Amino acid sequence: GLFVQGVVPRSAAERAGLRPNDYIVAVNGRVQDGTLSGWCRAAGGSRSGETVALELAVRPGATRTVAVLL
Repeated sequence: GLFVQGVVPRSAAERAGLRPNDYIVAVNGRVQDGTLSGWCRAAGGSRSGETVALELAVRPGATRTVAVLL
């Protein structure tokens, strides 16, 4: 996954509910492996102005999903 270190105040990420220490494991159902190339594959095809679903690992075996406008 991809670890969220911080969230810009008043950003789309903050409005969507992303928080520091969240761990993104998938984009629109496409799993990403924690590498830059894995993130690019998972987010590939997403465009500015599009809303994507980010799946977040909140604890082992449990996730939550947030919608983020790119």
